[in-house]
Amino acid sequence: MCEGRSRADGCGAAVTAAGLVVAAMLAAYRTADAATLYASPGDNLNSKISLMQPGDTLILNPGDYLSTLRVTGRNGDPDHWFTVRGSDAGFARICSTGYVNMIEFKRSSYWRFENLELDGDNYTGSEAFKTQWLSDPNWDFAHHIVLDSLDVHHFQDVCISTKVATWDLTIRNCHIHDTNSVGLYLGNSDGYQPLMNLVFENNLVERTARYNMQIKHQWERIGVARGDWPGLEFDSWGWLIRDSVFMRTYPPADAARPNLLVDAAPATGPGSDDLATITGNVVLGNVSGAYGDHGFQLSGNIRVCNNLVVNVTDYGVSGIRVGFHNIYPRHVEILNNTVMILGGSSTTRCLTVTDLVTGDWPQVIANNALIRGSTGYVAFSGSLPGGAIATNNIIRGTGAQPGFVETTAALDELFVSPVETPGAIDLYPADGSPLLGAGSNAYAPIDDFNGVPRPRGGTVDVGAYERLGPTNPGWQVDLARKILWRFGDLDHDGDVDLADESVLTGLLTGPGGAMGNPEADLEEDGDCDMREISAVASNFTGAIERDTTPPAAITDLVAQSGSRVGQVDLTWTAPGDDGQTGTAARYELHYAIEPITDDNWDQIFIAWNLPGPSPAGTAEHLTVTSLSAGRLYYFAIKTRDEARNLSAMSNVASAMATY
Repeated sequence: MCEGRSRADGCGAAVTAAGLVVAAMLAAYRTADAATLYASPGDNLNSKISLMQPGDTLILNPGDYLSTLRVTGRNGDPDHWFTVRGSDAGFARICSTGYVNMIEFKRSSYWRFENLELDGDNYTGSEAFKTQWLSDPNWDFAHHIVLDSLDVHHFQDVCISTKVATWDLTIRNCHIHDTNSVGLYLGNSDGYQPLMNLVFENNLVERTARYNMQIKHQWERIGVARGDWPGLEFDSWGWLIRDSVFMRTYPPADAARPNLLVDAAPATGPGSDDLATITGNVVLGNVSGAYGDHGFQLSGNIRVCNNLVVNVTDYGVSGIRVGFHNIYPRHVEILNNTVMILGGSSTTRCLTVTDLVTGDWPQVIANNALIRGSTGYVAFSGSLPGGAIATNNIIRGTGAQPGFVETTAALDELFVSPVETPGAIDLYPADGSPLLGAGSNAYAPIDDFNGVPRPRGGTVDVGAYERLGPTNPGWQVDLARKILWRFGDLDHDGDVDLADESVLTGLLTGPGGAMGNPEADLEEDGDCDMREISAVASNFTGAIERDTTPPAAITDLVAQSGSRVGQVDLTWTAPGDDGQTGTAARYELHYAIEPITDDNWDQIFIAWNLPGPSPAGTAEHLTVTSLSAGRLYYFAIKTRDEARNLSAMSNVASAMATY
């Protein structure tokens, strides 16, 4: 083992030699043009990967792949990434077939995995993506990895994990759900083999039995994690977690775990100044009862701003908790968050801050809206050391102290829609809300949860939103990936195009004219004139069309015994891509020996290698084989379109497998 060795000893020589081999290979590869390879269901994906050179792309044609991926000793460079992605023509689903990890990544770098579905099929001990050590955990590595637009689900173990020194990892636009363990487990549990330089953005993590996501604590870095090994140097800066949605409501939860746990940065040595920035995220709830826990649990160096946290209700837990957990909190900024807890016990808290260690770093708690449903329940709890700053926080509940001001305003006087229900919640400040203009400009982030620049008036608002007119201009908070608001999107459809310019033209007042809609004052000069037209033009994206219409539910599914032993024949009429129009992308057929409902849909058998849907209105036929002869089976279908919209469940049909 290499722990404690100098970089000049035999282990170091081995790493250097490996680096020289990689460099020589890359020099040879750069002389060839990048190639595009293709795979089809039934292919061995590892055989395809073995043919790839840096810069190449492997496209998986639509269908189901019963193959693991092993990436070992395959290194690109900043100009020559390996790319593995699903085709734009339809879904490429990699399916677990046993108790093994789906994608293992060892001593490799500069890889992208895009537009894929990773289906664990509930096999115990199987993980979706894992960086793993090859020969020595302190000297092996994985770096420059992008996981983009992945649908990761039904793994009985962790969905995404890092178990070797890993840096420059980007995870974006992913849906991680339905795991009987942890959604993301980043960094090794012993505090070594850390994760460094993470960008985690615009993801949805839901229905996990334990953590939605955790970044493990780090002791002083050793081996390649120090960032100074010849050929493997890197500068570490921290972790960025933004614009993502978390919800932990998945039975059977078997332990109390927070939605997001971050123990950021070692206390000493390289990386001790690294910062975790957690901004623009949503926590829509943690499980209630014995296995409930905090929304955010944080320690180390953290900057937490513009987040929405609701529906965290268990006894003694907090929407946001900052305190000792393996390491002490040091650099702490908690700015312009909105935490609303309507239920829970009297000791449930919106924000708890404790155990802060003083030093040459900022410690500021400012501009937060901490709101309990009952004014007699705890909103803030904790103690701040001398020198820490607490200012302009508004609380509804107990816990008032310097910097935390109580309000007894009704919930609907504070927010537009003070409910915790996804799709209905709107914690945008209401007309006349005591949150308006009540913040401190000195500590406010430069923009808000929606991306609206602060301040819009003379003084910033308290909480995650900066009010820009009477209605919320941004995304309707829901159990879905966040849609980012764009500056100049006056019709609130997610883009900036000619329609927004038309809206703005109708609001023109000329220089100095009185404003009817504050949202149209893009230049913040008190009027709406040609300067605003220029501002819209400079942010012009063109129309962005989003498909939000799912296929129609199948209503005429029929099952009957097949012509051979162990078979059942199914027939139905194809729905469309949008309702009953067009052609959908994929059928999801589930079957069981008990009646199927939405509640047990995710726990029953899944049929693989189904044919693609026909155009709407076409008669479809499928024979299900390899069933237990003489047993009664139940069948149901859901349909997806190319935008991953999912239909409601079909009617349930049943038949006895032929015997």
